[in-house]
Amino acid sequence: MFGMEYAPVYAKVRCWKKNILKASSVEDFSRLDLTQTTEEIRKRMSKVTFNSETSVRDIEGLLRQETYNYIQSGLHYLSGGGRRFVQEWCRYYEIENVKYIVRCVFNQKKVDYLYDLSRKSKIRLELVKDIRSLDELQDFLSGTDYYRLAADSFPRVKEEGKTFFFEMNLDNYFAQSLKKKVASLPPMERKSVKDIVAYYLEMNRIMWIYRARYNFGMTASETMSIVPRVFEFLREKQYEELMHAESIQGFIAILKQVGFIDDEKTAEANLERELHRKVLLKAHRGFTGIPFKLGALLAFSVYHMVHARNMVTILEGRRLGVSFDDVKQLLVLA
Repeated sequence: MFGMEYAPVYAKVRCWKKNILKASSVEDFSRLDLTQTTEEIRKRMSKVTFNSETSVRDIEGLLRQETYNYIQSGLHYLSGGGRRFVQEWCRYYEIENVKYIVRCVFNQKKVDYLYDLSRKSKIRLELVKDIRSLDELQDFLSGTDYYRLAADSFPRVKEEGKTFFFEMNLDNYFAQSLKKKVASLPPMERKSVKDIVAYYLEMNRIMWIYRARYNFGMTASETMSIVPRVFEFLREKQYEELMHAESIQGFIAILKQVGFIDDEKTAEANLERELHRKVLLKAHRGFTGIPFKLGALLAFSVYHMVHARNMVTILEGRRLGVSFDDVKQLLVLA
């Protein structure tokens, strides 16, 4: 019977989902101080552990690490094309490590945190903590898929003083690589990937376009050269219109027109939050319909990414003494 190979991971996902922050639970956090908030977060975590002496910064890292650990746990139940695709999806965390390393090296800061990945990965904290320059980092990346990207991008990073260009190269590489892996999946699985994972990546790419145009002042042509159209959520004409939007309001109006956001006023106040909210709604649908499918694990991975973001926001708000009403405005809830 179709999908029965996913029955074990589906049962696990349904169990894991109970720890995700729900809108109905948000008010419970409003009455907690920092110590109580930390304890509540600890009780919700099942793939990592910490004690009362763990720093807020370390807890933030553990929240994000837990997402990776959940996906790795789900991999034990997969085989074939589904397993290969999820293994490639896990590359996301290695790429986030590479981004963090280059930011630290560029800003002459110590690399003090990375996702704890498979021992097969070269991108590990104990191997990179003594790297002090972009040239040293480029040499270190020799033999990995990231070496060519570094060789292409680092001269511009040095010249213009922004790591943006290398990070965008990494994201383009990952999007293209993931798209190739989709071809080995059956049609229904390909649809799950497009509706959840590819949609999540496209949301991130929209934010890159936004930053390039309105934070870095790049022209439409420059932006199109570094954020090429990879997925097909935007038709070519819509993609070009988005690139040529003359104002933030015009940019957001186009996103509303093509269905990436629902509320223009909310998006103007916090576009990233509104895009994440739409992603969460997409992921929520991954738990519905035919239950035994790859989409359930993919949906949970995205769901937990947003959950970790919410937990970090609550934790930081408590640490900095921000009112919970203000913190709540930053949370992404289905």
